[in-house]
Amino acid sequence: THENVVAELSFGFWTALLNKHYETSLWPRLLKTTFPRCPRTNRTRTFTSRRFTEVRRLRNRISHHEPIWYWQTIAETHRDVLDAISWLSPVSIAIATELDRFPQVLAQRP
Repeated sequence: THENVVAELSFGFWTALLNKHYETSLWPRLLKTTFPRCPRTNRTRTFTSRRFTEVRRLRNRISHHEPIWYWQTIAETHRDVLDAISWLSPVSIAIATELDRFPQVLAQRP
């Protein structure tokens, strides 16, 4: 079913849709409806592509059990991830914020 196809697509697939290749074909019509809560000044294909590439990079490092504590900008990246979630869904950001343990874990890092 089409639901199964969508569910099986990787995060990399979705973030690749924000690449420059699709700038004129997809994003002039879809940017506002895809990221309705993104501030207008940031609602560009370039800005959202950078943000979601950063989210994917962090997710991949964590998924591969690589250390991220040495990242000088880890707290900023965390904030950017929450921002990106908030652009998509108020329900998702509420859940993510409620379950978020990052500030406590960061405070305990070596």
